[in-house]
Amino acid sequence: LAFLLPMFRHILDQPSLEETDGPIAIIMAPTRELCMQIGRDAKKFSKSLGLTVVCVYGGTGISEQIAELKRGAEIIVCTPGRMIDMLAANSGRVTNLRRVTYIVLDEAD
Repeated sequence: LAFLLPMFRHILDQPSLEETDGPIAIIMAPTRELCMQIGRDAKKFSKSLGLTVVCVYGGTGISEQIAELKRGAEIIVCTPGRMIDMLAANSGRVTNLRRVTYIVLDEAD
């Protein structure tokens, strides 16, 4: 989880998100459990920084995750399959990758 601190610094150096902007950072993990763990740890720091973290992963209802993403988030922690679902949902109107400038592929080995 050493990638969190430099990621927060990077996000804080970026212009604020507009309403239709997607996230600035994406953390992709291979499993729902790891996604949830990273999300918990990221949220501990992000609250005090005024940043929003949203976790999106399979095995649970997609509608709540869509609602969270539509409210906006600087950071998305996701599994690959669910991220693909989110990019395709509602004809691509849930989120986008236009503002992404920081990507973490956790446990990509």
